Amino acid sequence: MDNANYYLDSDFQDKVKFYMVKAAIAVMAELNTTDFHAERVAFAGKVLNNTASLDAYALGVSVNSTIKSKIDAGTDYDSDLEFVVNSLFTAYSGGAN
Repeated sequence: MDNANYYLDSDFQDKVKFYMVKAAIAVMAELNTTDFHAERVAFAGKVLNNTASLDAYALGVSVNSTIKSKIDAGTDYDSDLEFVVNSLFTAYSGGAN
């Protein structure tokens, strides 16, 4: 498997962390009627307090088919990162979509 450990790359993790923090801030301001709001807020707190597992989240992002194909091809994936980080937030918070 090409680039199986890419999620450990410090530049990749820095970008993932940036979007995790951005998502966490947005979650803190979302309506409390949002599905899995309590779980999302609890996880957002972990992100903002730097206690969420960056390795685990970066792994989840790196196995997204779009991100993975761009990593393997050596092409830019930055434009897809925010969407992928946001799409995983509920899953990593313990909610289910």
